[in-house]
Amino acid sequence: MDTYSQEQRHFLWLSESLGSASQALDRVLALFGSPEPVWEEPESFSPFMQPAQYKRLMDNHSEAWIDDRLDQVESCGARVIFSGDPDYPVLLARIPDPPSLLYVRGSLPADMARAVGIVGTRRPSRDGVKTARELAHDVSDAGVTVVSGLARGIDAAAHEGAMLGQTGTLAVLGFGVDIRQPAENAGMFDLIVSKGGALVSEYPPGTAPFAGNFVRRNRIISGLSQGTVLVEGAEDSGAMITLKDAQKQGRVRFAVPGSIYQINSTAPNALLKDGALCVTCASDILSRFGWDRAGGAADAPGKKPRPTLAGLQGKIYDLLEIEDMGFSELAEAAGQDAATLSAELTMMEIEGYITALPGNVYRIAT
Repeated sequence: MDTYSQEQRHFLWLSESLGSASQALDRVLALFGSPEPVWEEPESFSPFMQPAQYKRLMDNHSEAWIDDRLDQVESCGARVIFSGDPDYPVLLARIPDPPSLLYVRGSLPADMARAVGIVGTRRPSRDGVKTARELAHDVSDAGVTVVSGLARGIDAAAHEGAMLGQTGTLAVLGFGVDIRQPAENAGMFDLIVSKGGALVSEYPPGTAPFAGNFVRRNRIISGLSQGTVLVEGAEDSGAMITLKDAQKQGRVRFAVPGSIYQINSTAPNALLKDGALCVTCASDILSRFGWDRAGGAADAPGKKPRPTLAGLQGKIYDLLEIEDMGFSELAEAAGQDAATLSAELTMMEIEGYITALPGNVYRIAT
């Protein structure tokens, strides 16, 4: 806790009491530029806020409360990064409404200017999942950080692909970094951190998922990225909000084209007609920014060379080389109980031998 200055501590108090996205916080900072006048005389600022906000402000007005909040942040392995800090992401600082602080669990990349967002529908096709995963894998191998929202579907596939590459991935959350939603992605939170990436949120630990928070967090996904790729989405897809944010921020918009007969192609195809750049491989992204292939990834990745695996892992790999299989099919084919099989599949996924697809289907990693 000694790493935070007194002004930062008081800013944390003000932000959490008023709400990081509240107009009251914006008004106070616009008028005074610092939380110190409010800390010294909080009673004088009641006209600037709602009664409920003022009550929280007064209830939380103590150094002990700040100590408790910072203890909670640290207890979940996170830290607070304030606007103006040396490690505050440079691209994010340039958007019209950057978050005044970030709660970060994990490691931010050394080169925050070399990042791309990959987003899309929560209900992707099998081809959409494959596309997101392979694009993310390729750009990660080229030393580019993949940014997404850790939602089910395309977001999850993008994070999975990035973790198979060389660069950590950033998951921007619409809730606290200590919350794990949706349930099917729960295992990815620790995995992202262990693979050198980070969970990022402008909402304090303990903040539950709320629909409005997800809309607001989308500007952070695009704000952290030089460009954002839409892989799949219907016309009313929430991922389109992220692309609209990218346009407002002056960032590059990319889209993966799709069949005119598929509903998940309507959003990317509409973006392409509106001037977004077409993406069919990682080079379309890398060449736009003049990024070289630091990791030497291929545009059209195939399966990894056959690893040397013994015992049950070798048997699982042999089965998946024939075709993708669901959990129950694997259990029957391998002659294993669910607990043993689940443990082996988890280890193989962590080691990068296989990937899990929606619906508990498993595939050899690309």
